[in-house]
Amino acid sequence: LANRMLTKEGLQEDDFKAEVYKIFLEMRYFRKEEQNEINRQMAALLSVYWVISEQYELFTREQPEKDKLRPESWQHMLEWVNEVGLTSKRVAAVLVYCAIVAIGKISAFQKEFAAEATEPIGALASIVQRHPVLVPSFQRLDEEEQNLIVYCLKAQ
Repeated sequence: LANRMLTKEGLQEDDFKAEVYKIFLEMRYFRKEEQNEINRQMAALLSVYWVISEQYELFTREQPEKDKLRPESWQHMLEWVNEVGLTSKRVAAVLVYCAIVAIGKISAFQKEFAAEATEPIGALASIVQRHPVLVPSFQRLDEEEQNLIVYCLKAQ
């Protein structure tokens, strides 16, 4: 998915969303009553997609006109993204982070696999380090990207 995003090979938003649900199994961990968490995760993933594919109109379509991100700010963000030098591995890590970040909020999951954690982010950090098999998207990443995600989780 990251490769397709970076090559700008015409990946449409609906195709991206369909791929997300196929690739990130963790999004299926939530119950129907936790739909808001799924929606937040998808919004984060779409934000990455819109930035990488440089789709300002889609990124801002739900923003009220008075609060809409200015085109100059959008350009500044794109310049920063280009300076960072995104690789497919980095984009994959960002997508995985967005897809898994909320699973520490699932109370039964946290109680079973990270009972000592007091915060959802801490629970997720503990789970990916001690039970990575439970987070297959994380487990598929190279060690460097896994370490980057753990570092980000612990920094919060």
